[in-house]
Amino acid sequence: MPPISRLEAVFFRTTGGIEPVRDWLKRLSKDERKAVGEDIAYVQFKWPIGKPRVDHLRSAVWEVRTNLGTRIARTLFAVDGAQMMLLHGFTEPEMAKKMGTSRSQLDRILDPENVSVQLGTLIKSSACRREGAGDPDQATAQKGCVLALLLPRNHLR
Repeated sequence: MPPISRLEAVFFRTTGGIEPVRDWLKRLSKDERKAVGEDIAYVQFKWPIGKPRVDHLRSAVWEVRTNLGTRIARTLFAVDGAQMMLLHGFTEPEMAKKMGTSRSQLDRILDPENVSVQLGTLIKSSACRREGAGDPDQATAQKGCVLALLLPRNHLR
């Protein structure tokens, strides 16, 4: 199979019209947006690549890591053919706060090799599934529940 010359970056949009990555980028400072954009562009032109800039999480979900100085930004994406679907973006402190947990617990959730996630953290993370029963993608975008993007739809009930 010939290598892809460039991935086309596309923002994931929920059925309700929410674009989680675009909305998250708008909340970042101009310099932070630029840094995240440069890393996404790097992945677009160099795909497939690996650590430290890109890491495989679970299933078809990958992440781009961007150093913002005092924190790390993560942009979750999936690749389908020549398309890079930008699914969700967050910094670890803001995601841990939304989930009501610590950064170390968030790191454990995102690490497929680590099985030491506390039950309470999984319960908090799964709450977005129950609250958004009509439109799980909408609930995921509004609540910032990264776990819901990583697990199959029938995994959390």
